[in-house]
Amino acid sequence: MHDPDWRALAAGGALVLALGGLAGCNKGAEPDAVPSSLVTESTDAGVATDETNTGAPTGAVASLSAYVGKYPLDKVGDYAFFQHPVVQEGLSRAVTDPKVLAAIAAIKGPVGPVMRKDNDIAASQCQQHDCGAHNYAIHVDATTNTVSSVCYYDEQTGPIATWYKPDGSKVSEGDGCSVG
Repeated sequence: MHDPDWRALAAGGALVLALGGLAGCNKGAEPDAVPSSLVTESTDAGVATDETNTGAPTGAVASLSAYVGKYPLDKVGDYAFFQHPVVQEGLSRAVTDPKVLAAIAAIKGPVGPVMRKDNDIAASQCQQHDCGAHNYAIHVDATTNTVSSVCYYDEQTGPIATWYKPDGSKVSEGDGCSVG
């Protein structure tokens, strides 16, 4: 067993209070579940259960705002942020270069919490032991709940990050992908 992270427990406690009590919380969780993954089932508040009414797949969070303050690898409903169908669809719509999509999928390393700044919900991930030189970020418009931009940065291919938009356009600027 590991020592639970007090921040994750506090966030989980706040979520329980916000949802109005303990009924149904953490049902069916693995005995060694990570405390920051307290919300793991598709019957929690904010999770779509009827695809015909919400447009979201069963078990998918209806609003990606539910991820704010959590880590993008933690599940809310049935999905972690980066694996959420809305994020995956937006990523593939914005980034049409299969090499860049494969490079983003291959990045396995540190993440920070999902953040909200103004109308953006954003998360990033970087390459283990090479964060500054290889990273990406996904930004979601909180109003429309759609991916608004994807940033990819690989120092070896050039000193400038590329921002991909869902309309197929892209802009190169900055020296890394930021969520702040």
